[in-house]
Amino acid sequence: MPRWWRETRVRRAARLTVAALGDAAAGHLRDYLRAVPSFTLFFVPKGLAFIDYVAALPVPELVHSVGRFERAMWLARFEPQRPPTVIEFAAPPDLVLGAALQGQPLPAPTAELHFIVVDPGVAGRWRIATAAAALERSTTTWPPSP
Repeated sequence: MPRWWRETRVRRAARLTVAALGDAAAGHLRDYLRAVPSFTLFFVPKGLAFIDYVAALPVPELVHSVGRFERAMWLARFEPQRPPTVIEFAAPPDLVLGAALQGQPLPAPTAELHFIVVDPGVAGRWRIATAAAALERSTTTWPPSP
């Protein structure tokens, strides 16, 4: 399978994560394509595998948060009975996701933690939550606590 085809599929399925990586995305994507053999023709598993690859990289924590959010959104779409997942952000999630979508640098981390709850039972599958609401609503977190 041609490299350009694999790259296009990964970019399509992991748009937010690729965008959050900014200028480093091309290099990480190139390294991923070299390190991980093609294993499926379907784009979603390719995107999820790239998100997992990025999770192991020493990139800014906000990039990891975006990856966790994107992964949870795909899983919520394909597993409608899935319990809610809480994603922690070190900056306001709306600003982080907005910056990624607009191709801007991610905002600086803040002292306060911010949360998104990804829930298949909620319209749009996600919402910004307070720490208390995130704890109350969640039955699972990603990644799991040690």
